Amino acid sequence: MGMLAPSTRQFRLIVTAALLAWTIPVIIPTVGLLSFSEDVTNARTWNYLDARLPFRAIQAWWVVNAIATVVGLVGLLRFWPPARWILAGALVAALLIQPLIGLLVLSPFEQIFAGCYNAASVWILTVSFWSELAGNFDRDQRENGI
Repeated sequence: MGMLAPSTRQFRLIVTAALLAWTIPVIIPTVGLLSFSEDVTNARTWNYLDARLPFRAIQAWWVVNAIATVVGLVGLLRFWPPARWILAGALVAALLIQPLIGLLVLSPFEQIFAGCYNAASVWILTVSFWSELAGNFDRDQRENGI
């Protein structure tokens, strides 16, 4: 059984796609290029119903997780050694907080991009830890004396 052997170009392309899949559902509705139907808008008023955390704590969580995700993905483009750990931490933390934030209503548009982002992130982490490209992260640590 052979090791995964994507090229640096392929890796960066998937990281860029993950970054876009993560940002598009945030940006498009915010700038008014997509409006939700009345049903989706009504359903979204139920967001965070039965949350175990206060709403301000959830908002703070989203900001921290967003920063970690963007730093992780941008760092992966540059093969920055801590980037893969930052992204892995952001993904694990996002999974662990889900039971605490209650109901979360997503539109089909948001769900498509969330699925693409999650699939790409799993691939990115797998490749960055267990492929020949993992050496790019390790090599940088050795060159900088870290």
